[in-house]
Amino acid sequence: MSSCEDSSVTGAAHFWTVRRGSVRTRSAKAAVALVILLFIGSGCVGTDSSPASSQNGRVPPATRNLSVEEFPVVAWFPDHRTVMSGKFARSHYLFPRALDLTGETETLRCFGLGQLTHLPSRSAPPRTCDGMSGVSRLVCTDDRRLEIGWITDPDCDSGYGHGADQDGNRIVLVFGGTPEVIETALKEAIASQQMRPALPEIRTADSRGIGIGSGFFVSWNGHLVTNYHVVADASRISVSLDGELVKADVIRIDPENDLALLKVDAIRAPLLIRQHHSLERGTEIVALGYPLVPIQGREQKATFGHINALSGIQGDSRFTQLDAAVQPGNSGGPVLNRRGDVVGVVTQMLNPTATLAMTGAIPQNVNYAIKSDLVYLLLNGTLGEDWSRQDSSGALATWPELILRVEDSVVMVVAEP
Repeated sequence: MSSCEDSSVTGAAHFWTVRRGSVRTRSAKAAVALVILLFIGSGCVGTDSSPASSQNGRVPPATRNLSVEEFPVVAWFPDHRTVMSGKFARSHYLFPRALDLTGETETLRCFGLGQLTHLPSRSAPPRTCDGMSGVSRLVCTDDRRLEIGWITDPDCDSGYGHGADQDGNRIVLVFGGTPEVIETALKEAIASQQMRPALPEIRTADSRGIGIGSGFFVSWNGHLVTNYHVVADASRISVSLDGELVKADVIRIDPENDLALLKVDAIRAPLLIRQHHSLERGTEIVALGYPLVPIQGREQKATFGHINALSGIQGDSRFTQLDAAVQPGNSGGPVLNRRGDVVGVVTQMLNPTATLAMTGAIPQNVNYAIKSDLVYLLLNGTLGEDWSRQDSSGALATWPELILRVEDSVVMVVAEP
């Protein structure tokens, strides 16, 4: 057995923990149905100038029909008994075509297309697939949606992958290698998984549990801002005020910029929004919110840091990058400068799993906030004169003084399915 064949099964046992890209949290009893960013690997086809000959029972690369190549696949859900097999089809010159899986232990079929996410350097030796990566998105007959990242071994003929469905149920797979390797992998997967519980049905929106985010008041008339993804698809939205949940109405949403404007029947001092964020790299900031409430409790949390960049992922100018720690539940919370002005709204964090898969490095405190300029435009276009436009709250304050002054204006937002 080649080193790649040997590692295809054992390597698939090392699962990366799937983490959510957004910073919204749900109760521990329910998984979040979010797209899971796992750009972990892909297949590859190269050229080989060596004469056609048999290599470990496989057709030499140079003699294959490169229009479409098919590799056998074995996949299983490590926490459940479901095992699947099928084929991975790869179209002409590196571009993945399809992944087709059928249940071995129960009636289930999943099919979808894939795409490459990384190619080795042009300077790499011929037929070297080290670093080749890609991702496949599949739809199943039980309404399950899978996203699986895969990586090809250096020999280009085998590999493995990791992923999950929309409810967070993990799946792993191995592909390629000799028929004997695949048959062995299938038998071992069935034997090892047969005592595990059945794969649960996909949860509907009504069963996903309560979502928790953060928000802040922007007018004396009960208007507050949060993230759109905090309240999206919720049947009821509430705000926690003095320990009680108060019903909130959605006034306007801005999905493109991940903003939502709510209103409650309550009076709280508004935070002041800067029309122009006036941020610079190195600006000191604080993020206020309610992260991981089921674990950390309901007390408001403050995390401190600096502005690291004036753009977001892939240079998106709507966002700013900060190193203040944020967690699920911080979504929608304000980012404040030393004067107490809102300069941004916490929106997302760089997914550690996806980044590790793509770069081999784990990001630390790489988080993003939508700039206050866009919040200002939302409020100005919706509320007219019904909010405070004062551009600065005054003199610099110490962090304890500032937090004491603004903490009552920052609230927990609860979204029920």
